[in-house]
Amino acid sequence: MISRRPWIVGAGVQVLVAFALVTGASAPVAASHAQHPPAATVFTCPGTVRFSPHGGAEALVVEVLRQARDYVHIAIYGLTSPKVEQALMDLALAGVRVSIKSDHVQSAGKAQAALLARLRTARLEVEVSRVGRLLHDKFAVVDGRWVITGSFNWTESAERRNRENVLTFDCPPLAQAFDAEWEAIRPDEP
Repeated sequence: MISRRPWIVGAGVQVLVAFALVTGASAPVAASHAQHPPAATVFTCPGTVRFSPHGGAEALVVEVLRQARDYVHIAIYGLTSPKVEQALMDLALAGVRVSIKSDHVQSAGKAQAALLARLRTARLEVEVSRVGRLLHDKFAVVDGRWVITGSFNWTESAERRNRENVLTFDCPPLAQAFDAEWEAIRPDEP
Protein backbone atom coordinates (compact mmCIF):
# COMPACT_ATOMS: atom_id res chain seq x y z
CA MET A 1 0.00 0.00 0.00
CA ILE A 2 2.59 2.57 -1.05
CA SER A 3 1.38 5.93 -2.22
CA ARG A 4 1.72 6.59 -5.94
CA ARG A 5 3.49 9.84 -4.99
CA PRO A 6 6.02 8.66 -2.40
CA TRP A 7 8.60 11.39 -2.98
CA ILE A 8 8.12 14.91 -1.70
CA VAL A 9 10.98 17.30 -2.39
CA GLY A 10 11.74 20.03 0.12
CA ALA A 11 14.73 21.19 2.17
CA GLY A 12 16.12 17.69 1.78
CA VAL A 13 14.62 14.76 0.02
CA GLN A 14 11.57 13.74 1.99
CA VAL A 15 9.58 10.59 1.56
CA LEU A 16 6.21 9.36 2.71
CA VAL A 17 6.42 5.62 3.16
CA ALA A 18 3.97 2.93 4.20
CA PHE A 19 5.73 0.29 6.29
CA ALA A 20 4.52 -3.24 6.75
CA LEU A 21 6.38 -5.03 9.52
CA VAL A 22 5.22 -8.61 9.69
CA THR A 23 7.18 -11.06 11.79
CA GLY A 24 4.30 -13.01 13.28
CA ALA A 25 4.98 -15.71 15.81
CA SER A 26 8.61 -16.66 15.81
CA ALA A 27 8.71 -20.10 14.23
CA PRO A 28 12.22 -21.56 14.10
CA VAL A 29 13.91 -21.02 10.78
CA ALA A 30 17.18 -22.59 9.69
CA ALA A 31 20.03 -20.59 11.28
CA SER A 32 17.54 -18.30 13.00
CA HIS A 33 18.90 -16.94 16.24
CA ALA A 34 16.90 -13.88 17.18
CA GLN A 35 13.53 -13.57 18.81
CA HIS A 36 11.84 -10.45 17.56
CA PRO A 37 8.77 -8.76 18.95
CA PRO A 38 5.67 -9.76 16.99
CA ALA A 39 4.37 -7.08 14.68
CA ALA A 40 1.75 -7.06 11.97
CA THR A 41 1.10 -3.39 11.42
CA VAL A 42 1.15 -1.01 8.51
CA PHE A 43 2.57 2.43 9.29
CA THR A 44 2.15 5.47 7.11
CA CYS A 45 4.70 7.99 8.31
CA PRO A 46 6.35 11.16 7.06
CA GLY A 47 10.06 10.70 6.67
CA THR A 48 13.27 12.11 5.28
CA VAL A 49 16.03 10.37 3.35
CA ARG A 50 19.63 11.44 2.77
CA PHE A 51 22.56 9.73 1.12
CA SER A 52 26.31 9.61 1.45
CA PRO A 53 28.99 10.42 0.57
CA HIS A 54 28.52 14.14 1.12
CA GLY A 55 24.74 14.03 0.82
CA GLY A 56 23.84 15.09 4.33
CA ALA A 57 23.34 11.67 5.92
CA GLU A 58 25.45 12.45 8.97
CA ALA A 59 23.80 15.87 9.39
CA LEU A 60 20.34 14.26 9.33
CA VAL A 61 21.32 11.77 12.06
CA VAL A 62 22.63 14.63 14.23
CA GLU A 63 19.56 16.80 13.53
CA VAL A 64 17.13 14.10 14.66
CA LEU A 65 19.23 13.09 17.68
CA ARG A 66 19.28 16.71 18.86
CA GLN A 67 15.46 16.67 19.09
CA ALA A 68 15.62 14.26 22.05
CA ARG A 69 14.28 15.49 25.37
CA ASP A 70 13.81 12.21 27.27
CA TYR A 71 15.75 9.28 25.79
CA VAL A 72 17.65 7.88 22.82
CA HIS A 73 18.00 4.14 22.21
CA ILE A 74 20.70 3.24 19.69
CA ALA A 75 21.61 -0.13 18.17
CA ILE A 76 24.65 0.42 15.97
CA TYR A 77 27.35 -1.44 14.11
CA GLY A 78 29.78 1.39 13.37
CA LEU A 79 30.12 4.56 15.45
CA THR A 80 33.15 6.81 14.94
CA SER A 81 31.58 10.10 13.79
CA PRO A 82 32.84 13.05 15.89
CA LYS A 83 29.67 15.00 15.05
CA VAL A 84 27.42 12.19 16.30
CA GLU A 85 29.64 11.78 19.37
CA GLN A 86 29.30 15.48 20.17
CA ALA A 87 25.52 15.36 19.74
CA LEU A 88 25.31 12.38 22.13
CA MET A 89 27.55 14.12 24.69
CA ASP A 90 25.42 17.28 24.48
CA LEU A 91 22.26 15.24 25.02
CA ALA A 92 23.74 13.53 28.08
CA LEU A 93 24.76 16.93 29.51
CA ALA A 94 21.18 18.11 28.99
CA GLY A 95 19.87 15.17 31.02
CA VAL A 96 18.70 12.98 28.14
CA ARG A 97 19.17 9.26 28.79
CA VAL A 98 21.32 7.89 25.95
CA SER A 99 21.68 4.10 25.72
CA ILE A 100 23.82 2.42 23.08
CA LYS A 101 24.04 -1.25 22.08
CA SER A 102 27.02 -1.92 19.83
CA ASP A 103 28.68 -4.74 17.93
CA HIS A 104 31.63 -6.51 19.55
CA VAL A 105 33.82 -6.69 16.43
CA GLN A 106 33.45 -3.02 15.49
CA SER A 107 33.73 -1.94 19.12
CA ALA A 108 37.10 -3.67 19.39
CA GLY A 109 38.52 -1.37 16.72
CA LYS A 110 40.75 1.44 17.98
CA ALA A 111 38.58 4.41 16.91
CA GLN A 112 35.25 2.99 18.04
CA ALA A 113 36.65 1.61 21.31
CA ALA A 114 38.04 5.06 22.14
CA LEU A 115 34.77 6.80 21.27
CA LEU A 116 32.73 4.34 23.38
CA ALA A 117 35.13 4.82 26.29
CA ARG A 118 34.61 8.59 26.10
CA LEU A 119 30.84 8.10 26.06
CA ARG A 120 31.02 5.80 29.10
CA THR A 121 33.13 8.39 30.93
CA ALA A 122 30.40 10.94 30.17
CA ARG A 123 27.92 8.51 31.82
CA LEU A 124 26.15 7.36 28.67
CA GLU A 125 24.97 3.75 28.84
CA VAL A 126 27.09 1.63 26.50
CA GLU A 127 26.57 -2.11 26.08
CA VAL A 128 28.76 -4.13 23.73
CA SER A 129 27.58 -7.45 22.36
CA ARG A 130 29.60 -10.45 23.51
CA VAL A 131 28.35 -13.01 20.99
CA GLY A 132 29.98 -14.29 17.82
CA ARG A 133 27.33 -12.95 15.45
CA LEU A 134 27.33 -9.35 14.28
CA LEU A 135 25.03 -6.77 15.77
CA HIS A 136 24.65 -5.21 12.34
CA ASP A 137 21.71 -2.94 13.22
CA LYS A 138 21.81 0.73 12.43
CA PHE A 139 18.89 2.39 14.14
CA ALA A 140 17.91 4.78 16.88
CA VAL A 141 14.65 5.65 18.59
CA VAL A 142 14.28 9.17 19.92
CA ASP A 143 11.66 9.83 22.62
CA GLY A 144 9.35 7.09 21.32
CA ARG A 145 8.58 9.30 18.35
CA TRP A 146 11.41 9.44 15.81
CA VAL A 147 13.22 6.53 14.16
CA ILE A 148 16.59 6.77 12.42
CA THR A 149 17.51 3.77 10.26
CA GLY A 150 19.07 2.76 6.93
CA SER A 151 22.37 1.37 5.73
CA PHE A 152 24.32 4.39 7.01
CA ASN A 153 27.00 3.49 9.56
CA TRP A 154 27.60 6.42 11.91
CA THR A 155 31.25 6.68 10.88
CA GLU A 156 33.51 9.16 9.16
CA SER A 157 34.10 6.78 6.25
CA ALA A 158 30.36 6.33 5.76
CA GLU A 159 29.92 10.09 5.45
CA ARG A 160 32.98 10.72 3.27
CA ARG A 161 33.50 7.59 1.13
CA ASN A 162 30.71 5.01 1.22
CA ARG A 163 27.44 5.03 -0.72
CA GLU A 164 24.90 4.69 2.07
CA ASN A 165 21.47 5.95 3.04
CA VAL A 166 19.72 7.13 6.17
CA LEU A 167 15.98 7.40 6.68
CA THR A 168 14.25 9.21 9.53
CA PHE A 169 10.57 8.94 10.42
CA ASP A 170 8.32 10.90 12.75
CA CYS A 171 6.13 7.92 13.63
CA PRO A 172 5.32 6.82 17.21
CA PRO A 173 3.93 3.37 16.19
CA LEU A 174 7.08 2.66 14.17
CA ALA A 175 9.21 3.92 17.07
CA GLN A 176 7.35 1.51 19.37
CA ALA A 177 8.26 -1.42 17.08
CA PHE A 178 11.92 -0.37 16.98
CA ASP A 179 11.98 0.18 20.76
CA ALA A 180 10.68 -3.39 21.23
CA GLU A 181 13.46 -4.67 18.95
CA TRP A 182 16.03 -2.60 20.87
CA GLU A 183 14.80 -4.12 24.16
CA ALA A 184 15.14 -7.62 22.65
CA ILE A 185 18.87 -7.13 21.95
CA ARG A 186 20.89 -8.77 24.73
CA PRO A 187 24.71 -8.74 25.00
CA ASP A 188 24.96 -12.51 25.59
CA GLU A 189 22.31 -13.73 23.17
CA PRO A 190 22.64 -14.13 19.41
